[in-house]
Amino acid sequence: MHDALLEELHQTIWNLGKTDMRTVQNIRDALATRSSTIDITLPYEPTPQEHAKLLNTFYALADKEVDLNIIIDPMLIAGVKAHVGDIVMDNSLAAQLEALRDEVTKSLETFTMEEND
Repeated sequence: MHDALLEELHQTIWNLGKTDMRTVQNIRDALATRSSTIDITLPYEPTPQEHAKLLNTFYALADKEVDLNIIIDPMLIAGVKAHVGDIVMDNSLAAQLEALRDEVTKSLETFTMEEND
């Protein structure tokens, strides 16, 4: 699961260059005026291969050398959360479970409202 979520984040970032150059440019502009350190939160210490792939991916996104500040948070369960400038990319299992919870809650509220009408 963790590997799939990590790969999904890599693909999302690489696809940004093909589908959303405005976001890519906004990220590059934000990093041009501040530290090029990207906070990466993972549920455990990355392997050397994972670290290199993250570094390569965010280097391409920023279009300059970046430093990764690795933060370990077991509450993520699996996946990764990245803070790039003011943008947060959260591809963790915890975030997906939270989104699912919100969706179910909203559906239940809608169902309850329809039943009361």
